[in-house]
Amino acid sequence: ARAWGPTAKPVSARLAEVWNHFAQPLLFGLVGAAVALDALQPRLVGLGLLMLACSLGVRSGVAYAAVGGRGLRAQERVFTALAWLPKATVQAAIGGAALDEAVGEDQRRMGREILAVVVLAILVTAPAGAIA
Repeated sequence: ARAWGPTAKPVSARLAEVWNHFAQPLLFGLVGAAVALDALQPRLVGLGLLMLACSLGVRSGVAYAAVGGRGLRAQERVFTALAWLPKATVQAAIGGAALDEAVGEDQRRMGREILAVVVLAILVTAPAGAIA
């Protein structure tokens, strides 16, 4: 970016505008449309929430520890851990890959379950990112 000089800021601003107003809503809308909420099984939702709680707990602990040696106050370390919680963009981008690659009915069922857990992860983590 240094080599680009002053031209990098307008390009970056334009890309951010396109991402925020077009690409991101399209990506999340398409992922959300691919999940049938009425087909969600309570067992799958429960296991998904349990998995998310475990993984987010580990992720928060690691993020808190990672910034520990940087002279930050506890409040700043907690803020950093909360800010690193959201995984919605990555989840939305790769969530449907398993369903796209499925060849048999059993694999399609597993792909739909993975996509449902991805949407669950987005619904759980995105508000935390908006708050932090």
